[in-house]
Amino acid sequence: MIYYKTTVNLYENTLKKDFVQKINELTEVIKMNLWNFDDEAISDICTALLKEDYIAAIKVLNENNQVVFENWKTNKNNFILMYNDIKYSDKRIGTIQVAFSMNRLHQLKVHITQITILTVLSISLSSILILNFLIRRYLSYPLDLLNKDIKRMTRGEHNLSMISKQKMEIQQIIDAFNDLNVKLMTSEKEVTRKTMALEELNTDLTNRVEIEIKKRLDQEQLLIQQSKLASMGEMIGLITHQWRQPLNAIALNVQDLKDSYEYGELDEKYMNNSFVVTMNQIEFMTKTLEDFKNFLIPSKKKVQFDIKSNIEELILLFEHVFKKTDIDISINIVQGTVLLTEGYPNEFKQVLLNILINSKDAIISRRFTETELHGLIEINIGNNTEKDRIIVSIKDNGGGIADHIIDKIFDRYYTTKEKEGTGVGLYMSKTIIETNMGGSLTVRNIDGKAEFLITLGLIKSDILIVG
Repeated sequence: MIYYKTTVNLYENTLKKDFVQKINELTEVIKMNLWNFDDEAISDICTALLKEDYIAAIKVLNENNQVVFENWKTNKNNFILMYNDIKYSDKRIGTIQVAFSMNRLHQLKVHITQITILTVLSISLSSILILNFLIRRYLSYPLDLLNKDIKRMTRGEHNLSMISKQKMEIQQIIDAFNDLNVKLMTSEKEVTRKTMALEELNTDLTNRVEIEIKKRLDQEQLLIQQSKLASMGEMIGLITHQWRQPLNAIALNVQDLKDSYEYGELDEKYMNNSFVVTMNQIEFMTKTLEDFKNFLIPSKKKVQFDIKSNIEELILLFEHVFKKTDIDISINIVQGTVLLTEGYPNEFKQVLLNILINSKDAIISRRFTETELHGLIEINIGNNTEKDRIIVSIKDNGGGIADHIIDKIFDRYYTTKEKEGTGVGLYMSKTIIETNMGGSLTVRNIDGKAEFLITLGLIKSDILIVG
């Protein structure tokens, strides 16, 4: 029994330490994907791990305790459940729960139990043999020999061999016990060999998981870098347009100063006026840079913000993109609408921009057949009947979305723009709204128009209402 308890406890402690290490490694991997709202990457990693026999189930929750991934591949028994908080910059962004299968320990217990039973049976058999030997040695066998020797003595025979026969019986018992001992030692070595094989298998599985995770992270990094480069190129183009007019004004002002100096018209008042005009233009250019910089900086904490103001700031920043393609954007708000929500305002702007850009592209594509089409994007803001959600509708006259692709537009890497698209914009938009802000993002065709619907929770205290 001591051998059984010691071996089982040692192996169980080794398994638990190994499980703690694995859940810590998995936490580090999932942390980056959870922070990037990449549910599909989390699902891929967890699904791959569930193929291993030592994992019974995995469950991942976001910071709102919403289930990002959950799967039990076996009945919910014979496992040990471990939890880990997922943190980023000392902030909890989710929780991971892993059920590790204890089948290996169960198999080891069964094997050791078999050995223990064999040992007990062997010891019992040995005890019976020894007891039988003692009985024969000190009772039956001596009396039988004595009876035979007495008969021999009556016949005049004196060559008695009791001692030699007793030595032969003892040696047979010793040999049988030695054979049993050898078998027990062989079984113990087999248990040790299997334990070492299991440890090698665990090490190999850990290395394979690390390799697959590194490949996944490398792919994600390339995707993020591609998205950043695309955003930077678009930002530079917009800043160039915004700066063109103030730069022309400054150039004309400098030229006017030169002419005034040559004709002797330059005085203190003229210089002051030129200074004010130039500084106003420079201030406008500085504000333009600051606005674009703030748009690109990701929000790290959830804050309360006004949906209407957030949308108007975005439209003001990018209205040139739509005006130059003859597209008007209108914002309509239902009377009495509660507009205050909680989330990440810059990320919400990015979602809205992705949808508006898709609407713009749809309108431009439609002009190949309707050349005189005037583009129109309608943004309608209201509350649901229960007054506990904010609903933002974005509708365009780009002709709607084809039925065979409408169910795919939120899929990762799916794009209808061939070489110009990455298939990431709408996928990331849905992830931001649904995973990070606890809302929903859907699309439908209505009256021949595509309509995107964003639904978010509202703040019931300090309510901001449009009346």
